[in-house]
Amino acid sequence: MAMVCLTDFEEYAKEHLSKATWDYYAAGADECCTRDDNLLAYKRIRLRPRILRDVSVSDTRTTVQGTEISFPVGIAPTAFHCLAWHEGEMATARATEALNTCYITSTYSTCSVEEIVAAAPNGYRWFQLYVYRDRKLSEQIVRRVEMLGYKALVLTVDVPYTGKRRDDIRNQFKLPPHLRVKNFDGVFQQDTAGPDEYGIPANNLDPSISWKDVYWLQSITRLPIIIKGILTKEDAELAVEHGVQGIIVSNHGGRQLDGGPASIDALSEIVDTVQGRIEVYLDGGIRTGSDVLKSLALGAKCVFIGRPAVWGLAYKGEEGVREVLQILNDEFRLSMALSGCRNVAEINRNLIQEGHQCAEMAMVCLTDFEKYAKEHLLKNTWDYYSDGADECYTRDDNLLAYKRIRLRPRVLQDVSVSDTRTTVQGTEISFPVGISPTALHCLAWHEGETATARAAEALNTCYITSTLSTCTVEEIVAAAPNGYRWFQIYVYQDRKLTEQIVRRVEALGYKALVLTVDMPYLGKRHKNIRNQFKLPPHVQFKNFNGLLQKPETAVQLKYHTSDPSVTWKEVHWLQSITSLPIIIKGILTKEDAVLAVEHGVQGVIVSNHGGRQLDGTLATIDALSEIVGAVKRRIEVYLDGGIRTGSDLLKALALGAKCVFIGRPVLWGLAYKGEEGVREVLQILKDEFRLAMALSGCRNVAEINRNLIQFSKL
Repeated sequence: MAMVCLTDFEEYAKEHLSKATWDYYAAGADECCTRDDNLLAYKRIRLRPRILRDVSVSDTRTTVQGTEISFPVGIAPTAFHCLAWHEGEMATARATEALNTCYITSTYSTCSVEEIVAAAPNGYRWFQLYVYRDRKLSEQIVRRVEMLGYKALVLTVDVPYTGKRRDDIRNQFKLPPHLRVKNFDGVFQQDTAGPDEYGIPANNLDPSISWKDVYWLQSITRLPIIIKGILTKEDAELAVEHGVQGIIVSNHGGRQLDGGPASIDALSEIVDTVQGRIEVYLDGGIRTGSDVLKSLALGAKCVFIGRPAVWGLAYKGEEGVREVLQILNDEFRLSMALSGCRNVAEINRNLIQEGHQCAEMAMVCLTDFEKYAKEHLLKNTWDYYSDGADECYTRDDNLLAYKRIRLRPRVLQDVSVSDTRTTVQGTEISFPVGISPTALHCLAWHEGETATARAAEALNTCYITSTLSTCTVEEIVAAAPNGYRWFQIYVYQDRKLTEQIVRRVEALGYKALVLTVDMPYLGKRHKNIRNQFKLPPHVQFKNFNGLLQKPETAVQLKYHTSDPSVTWKEVHWLQSITSLPIIIKGILTKEDAVLAVEHGVQGVIVSNHGGRQLDGTLATIDALSEIVGAVKRRIEVYLDGGIRTGSDLLKALALGAKCVFIGRPVLWGLAYKGEEGVREVLQILKDEFRLAMALSGCRNVAEINRNLIQFSKL
């Protein structure tokens, strides 16, 4: 396929590399917050383009340490290139030589420095170094690279110990037998006692390293020294005081300390501290030419890319790395021109919107979260979450319908104390709002459904986990062990698949099954079709790991597994394999509500799937009354769709809903601040509901009834 952008290479690499290799390259430390924020931070920065500047000719050249390179993007030091391509670092070196830019060779290369220099004799190279317990080992390597014509030493200072990278631990990652860290050939005895890390004694790094070792390094070499791994202005000032020639602002690709700042977020304070006394570079999160532009505008002299170079190797070796670099070069040139810059010298902070990492706005209502999510999520992700079927009439009417309903408040009722608690299926929850089953939470926040589950647990309400979750049910339960959860399920063509999932969630302590019945086929969602929406490489439908070949889209998963022949008889079959209560989700008519009661289910959720299935149906609040009337309290009736305020919730309960569930607002909360954002969404709804109750004269949920509704206005 044509490679258009760097994420195309990422997708190719994930598909073609072995799982252990992909996991090694992709891994971040702990929960990968910092790794992911390296990318997201660029999306928070806004540019101020200038116009009518005559950009018919542009020049991307710059210098690093006095040497001219063709554009301000180099290759960061990444290990084990031979895992991605048989020629490894030699191919990388040739590609950077061809593009006339800087390649920082990793200590942990799988080709020797001699092989790399022989492969690209005219290339411009720096060498990345650690200070080892055995200083003679460090000195020996320094002498080698200096003699080979390397032009600078890059001292990595953020690895006193290796960060905890969970996938590597789970995979028990090690180099395959045919690969080794060649720069250490002959240095360590094969029978060296103790554990090893990639063929090198694991305790070889020296955690006692301090600033005095910078002076030691200067004493044994004439090469410029660049410090890699600085994230604070205090350490930047110390670097200047210790006479180094440059700093790489870096969090090690999010692989060391999780919770540190994104590199781009740390850049400004370091540039301001250094004040031009030494050059400042950056790595971490660069994926587009505009990312490069933003970095330079905030003061970086040059940026370095790590993972994208490895993806290019996995694609076509040297040619793939060339393509990655050329795409970035072309995108950078275009971004310069569109911003009114003719050369690198014209790029400055005036290009950045002041307060680009603006003071946090107060979230007052659910639409504030919606605005934030629309601004900060990727377009494809936003479109996936927000899309409705066909013309989106039903999706939009879910909201408008609440505005057509008028309340009849009572006065002088002593509402000094109010109680929002209720029960669902016999279990008390703190207020009558739960979380609907929505898919792909990891697209909004790296922790995905585990963050959602913790928020629901904290607010003591019900969370319906989606079959299409991007965390496993086991991960969700582990994240919120005391949470109250139901599980949403489909009846699949392969009944054994359905049964297997039911057994899993029942064993994990889920309290009910929510059977979605309005998806014999997937509704036509225009934006998803136009976007050719599919999962990014790092996201999976994890509940199906090992059960199906990996589907790329929810559409594919549904078509692979859905059964349009499902009828009411499958409800009896489901009852035969579980003792859990069964809730039917997707009912919109009194006829089907009566059938649900006759088939012995314990509840129904009045739902039109957020307007994502059949366009032109009733808004769920408009369908509620007839269903409540048909059920006659024999089972509990719930509702989802269109809830945005506490008064919406009050109206739904007044019309007979026992509890409502929210979907999209939870995703907006996730996009805002993960677990904390979902908590805020739920708390705002709870506070608004309590206020709406009081202003209507209701002291508890039991006092909410149809007398609150002005029926002539329905």
